[in-house]
Amino acid sequence: METATRSELLRSGARHLQLLAAVLRQGSVSDLITDRVNREKGYVVITMRRYPRFVRRELRDEYLSTMSPDSKLHESWLSAKRRHHDHNGAFSRVHYENRFTVSPEGWADLERLCRLAKRKTVYLVCQCRVGDRCHREMLLMLAREIFNTPAEEPKNDYPDFKKRIPGFRRSISRQLPRSA
Repeated sequence: METATRSELLRSGARHLQLLAAVLRQGSVSDLITDRVNREKGYVVITMRRYPRFVRRELRDEYLSTMSPDSKLHESWLSAKRRHHDHNGAFSRVHYENRFTVSPEGWADLERLCRLAKRKTVYLVCQCRVGDRCHREMLLMLAREIFNTPAEEPKNDYPDFKKRIPGFRRSISRQLPRSA
């Protein structure tokens, strides 16, 4: 029987730790640009209505607008944010928690990313700073509650959105074959 070399054991241990740490996480465009989030640390998915300027394609694995807020909600939030100079306040002013939905394509993408997150870390990236209220935190909640995916805890509370999750569960059970 062959004995494993020290480097083989280290690689094996690193892979084991990577599997243990497989989770759905959040990151910001700033995190991506400053390398706090990168493709070596996990699978990087930008999930925004519009592709962020100055972000090189090689920094990410995918760009998906399907899991971002619809155009009307995004524009309404952006307008309130600019008018009041308050990111989180704008979130409340436009009733974001009550209006955010995921398109059928978005559900399929989220389910696929949840399956991947059970094998490796997946980062959902948006322009919002981590700690600010953001749709990506609601996606983390949906991943955990609907697809039973290990996901990072949101930094904010979303009580109105949380009340809507059973309705989402019923809705997608009719749309998607259950494979997560």
